[in-house]
Amino acid sequence: MGLFDKKNCSICGAKIGLLGGHKLSDGNLCKDCAKKLSPWFSDYKSSTAQSIGAQLEDREENKKRLAAFKTTKCFGEYGSIVIDEDAGVFAAISDSAASLFGERKEITDIAQIIDRNPDVVRFDQVTDVDIDIVQTQREEKQTVNGQQVSYNPKHILYMYMFYAVIKLDHPYIPMMRIQLNNDAVQIPNEGERLSNKIGLRLAAYLLDLPIRDVRETERIYSNNSLKDVLLRNPYAMPDYSYGFKCSLRNWDGIQRYGYYLLMTREILETLRR
Repeated sequence: MGLFDKKNCSICGAKIGLLGGHKLSDGNLCKDCAKKLSPWFSDYKSSTAQSIGAQLEDREENKKRLAAFKTTKCFGEYGSIVIDEDAGVFAAISDSAASLFGERKEITDIAQIIDRNPDVVRFDQVTDVDIDIVQTQREEKQTVNGQQVSYNPKHILYMYMFYAVIKLDHPYIPMMRIQLNNDAVQIPNEGERLSNKIGLRLAAYLLDLPIRDVRETERIYSNNSLKDVLLRNPYAMPDYSYGFKCSLRNWDGIQRYGYYLLMTREILETLRR
């Protein structure tokens, strides 16, 4: 076979151009067949034509599972996790926009994404759920005599992206990583974020993580209500809540940060059943 010979799809038999399709362990897959696979699937080289055929059959069966899906909870703005608690299943998409430059929409029901045939996954196929909070930061400076100089203490703008990482014991999806917030949570802070104060302990509580060495004088709010926790004014919250000094300047950002912490906690509690 010559270097530039055309290949045939091992599934449908269609001809595949030199730069088209995917290489399988024992054949080739055309782009049209690849589009029918799970959007979370990527391990083409280790897959056989037989396993790809089995996945395509399961993807057809998945349409029946979606037809029976009854939404009870939805999470996320950029990507979305849609849950049917009664049936013990969920589906997830990585991007709520219908196209590359399409407008994102709030997903509140499986019917809004059913045309994408998102994989319906059982709770008992979940092996682990984790939350990945990605922090970036930059220093904000002031202009003095035409020069950019630091504030004292330094003003730091912290930015956060929240991801749900779901590991699976699934025939063809080992993991899902779903971006939850559309825009970064931005929190301006005077000085460095404190990592040894009540803030991280409060965040740990909201994420159901172990809390150690909590002193009597450091109050941890134990009310799970989103409204009760987030609608306090800045002066009612402990100073350095979540590691940030509370002020009117950063209060909106702290509220959003707390909102996503509570969202991620509910995701953990729901999928770890």
